[in-house]
Amino acid sequence: MTHVKVPDVDYERAKNAAKAVKSRFHDLGNEVVLGHAYEAVAATLGFKTWAILKAHLNGEEKERVLPAPPTSEGHPARRAAKAALSWRDLQMGEHNPVVMVHGPPGRKRDLVTSALAGQVEKYPHRIRAISLGKPEELAYALTGDPWYGVRGPGGTPECSTFCLDPTSDGSSINVFDLPFRADRPSEPHLARIVSFLGELTCANQISAGNQFLSDAVGQLYRQFVDIAPLMYKAGVVQEIDEFCDRAGMALEEGRTTWRELALTLAGMLQPKLAGIAWRHGCPRLEHFISVMRGPMVMDRYGSARIAGELLVDVCTRMVSSAIRTYPFLRRPTAVDFGQHRVQIVGIEVPEGSSQSSISLLFQLAFEASAMEYGEVPQDSLLVISGAEFVRSDLPALLASAHDEDGPMVVFAAADGMRIDDLDQFVTSHVVTGCSTRASVQDLCNGLKIGAAGFELIHERLFGGHDESKAEAFCIRKKFVTQREGLVSIPTQRDR
Repeated sequence: MTHVKVPDVDYERAKNAAKAVKSRFHDLGNEVVLGHAYEAVAATLGFKTWAILKAHLNGEEKERVLPAPPTSEGHPARRAAKAALSWRDLQMGEHNPVVMVHGPPGRKRDLVTSALAGQVEKYPHRIRAISLGKPEELAYALTGDPWYGVRGPGGTPECSTFCLDPTSDGSSINVFDLPFRADRPSEPHLARIVSFLGELTCANQISAGNQFLSDAVGQLYRQFVDIAPLMYKAGVVQEIDEFCDRAGMALEEGRTTWRELALTLAGMLQPKLAGIAWRHGCPRLEHFISVMRGPMVMDRYGSARIAGELLVDVCTRMVSSAIRTYPFLRRPTAVDFGQHRVQIVGIEVPEGSSQSSISLLFQLAFEASAMEYGEVPQDSLLVISGAEFVRSDLPALLASAHDEDGPMVVFAAADGMRIDDLDQFVTSHVVTGCSTRASVQDLCNGLKIGAAGFELIHERLFGGHDESKAEAFCIRKKFVTQREGLVSIPTQRDR
């Protein structure tokens, strides 16, 4: 028998080895995410998971060198590596950047989601969280841990919460908003605008639909930023009018644009008022309707059809209907998310509100708060409780989480959300609940869990356990197989 001597290894060597494994697999034509490469290194060194290996290496003492562990089944180190799964094995970081929480919306799912988000090996620069319902529960869970810090130096607030109501125009968010001083969206930002409009108008059902929307959006900015920018009007924003009166600024309607006024206010060190003026200077859906029927768009797409009807007619009707139906699409953006390090957004679900209104507002709030105008935020923690509403954005977002400086993502979704193309990016799964035995079976099928695992999950969820505890069934993904077991995930209040 050939014996292979495993060399001594420290924390940095183990990290470099994982990156080398990922690179070598890429050279061989196989794409492996970095988290799986870490697990491969851990298995090679005789440890059950990367988390257990890292605990032995003691990341705080990187100078310390660990001798290669014995691989005999009876050795204490080997038995320790096979010990029961702990919720601390779910610590988020480079080895475990993406955690998916399965279960129905509600307090329990939010508590488990936030408890997982609180377990990170490196504190991120930004935390962005969004969920259904009022944000107080998620806010308490996220900010209850000292390292999040509700207050910064000098007592300045570092956390802000927002409760958005799909039945109120006070929750307005404009999909066409631009970064301050920008006159066009970036390519990723444009792609997200087109994606939103495609779902709103159903234009994404035909091959020419997305190109039609992209060209129409480009014409929108040419028309209302370059050619005929939106003009300031007195009485629209009382706060701006009062400041200009006190400052002795003479503003003439029809001569001063909102964008010009925003730049002037910024120069006078009035960032809040400048932001309001800037948002009033961005074109909106009502302007998009006029552009779609303009000659520049009609000349190219006037004959395109969808389900036998002219594409332009379908899109115009759908956008007009959305403006009438959804109050949050009628006005300039009314929500100023600001720059606080921790932002928590809750989407209310008023009685009688439609699923489409909640879905659209969730998407807009996610883009405005969590994303940087289409760019994936770096050094961030994203918490998404209601991921089914941003399903189309998830593959690219989760893939970026495996980049060296990518975000960490905890996302929760209800029963029935398709996960086949997401599972390759998810490093851990946690189950907080399922509505029926059939939904448990669907989940197990999607995650390739066998009969024993199915019965274990089913017993945990429907076996009469104490529901006051925020416990969940956890599957910790591994390089080759999946590990199944029960783990108690304590809430912030329990710690």
